[in-house]
Amino acid sequence: MSKYAVTVRNLLYSYPGQKGSGPDEPAVNIKDLKLEQGKVTVFRGHNGSGKTTFLKILAGLIQPDQGEIVHTSDRKTVLVQQEPYLFHGSVSQNLVWPLKFSGIGIKNRESLVREKLRLVGLEGFEKRKARELSGGEKKRIAIARALMTEARTILLDEPDANVDSATTQELEKLIRTLSDQGMSIILCSHQKSFAYRCSDRIIDLFQGSPVSHDENIFKGQYRYSDGIYSDFAVGNHMIHCPGRQGEFSTIVIPPDNISVSREAEKGAIMGSGKENRLQGTILSVQAYKEGRFTVTVDCGLIMKVRMSSSLISMLNLRESDTVRLLFNPSSVRLY
Repeated sequence: MSKYAVTVRNLLYSYPGQKGSGPDEPAVNIKDLKLEQGKVTVFRGHNGSGKTTFLKILAGLIQPDQGEIVHTSDRKTVLVQQEPYLFHGSVSQNLVWPLKFSGIGIKNRESLVREKLRLVGLEGFEKRKARELSGGEKKRIAIARALMTEARTILLDEPDANVDSATTQELEKLIRTLSDQGMSIILCSHQKSFAYRCSDRIIDLFQGSPVSHDENIFKGQYRYSDGIYSDFAVGNHMIHCPGRQGEFSTIVIPPDNISVSREAEKGAIMGSGKENRLQGTILSVQAYKEGRFTVTVDCGLIMKVRMSSSLISMLNLRESDTVRLLFNPSSVRLY
């Protein structure tokens, strides 16, 4: 079985008003993209970046002008819209609607309804009027309805839009639970914190195309200290970070806030004080934009650092060189 839920090749789509209009950019323009099975992939971007259009293409609601999309899971892919449409009637009636022509017996349908409602945290909602639910409840009911189809890939369009913080936390928990059960989740979001906490991978879209995403994002365990700084455990590494009360599962270290030194400090992970120091080997040095490069370093964690071309030349950095990375705890963002 392929490890990819979706493979995209040479995908191109322009809205009818754009076609033949010369300089206008296509709504979606993706040369090659593979989305891993059983993972949560988050697409970010401003309005008009192509996020929703891409999801609709994946769902088969829009036919691309050209390109190939391969769904590993026999095209068992369901899209949940940002504002899901629920029919008149009960929650149970909404959930069994996709099974009208499935041949599943009534008893099995009732059992499935209870199972999916339990999964989305709305057990006992079977007889509730679907259109009288809150916005967050409607979104979870729409996800439960998608799960009734036994889809293996769920597409979520802005699931965190127009809901309160409690509902956002419920949705985050649900998305991670579905992923842990082997389901592939592909969603788009405007919210950085939601994307960081939910995702296994973040892809930024700009004018319909993926762009370089070099943020260092790590999942782990937050260990609060009542001092100025706390610790965040990522595998065998302990990263010093700001001391804030709360439950945090993710850290982000901006690549522009990391310094590179050629000083070797054998066996050192942390330096004096609370400065973070990681020693590793350069894997690659790649152009980012004019005058700027992305240096990828294996420190046990794969870290990306942004550097100027002049600094790279001055340090004479090359692949396989041993370097030390330094960054302040205040540079670490908690989510």
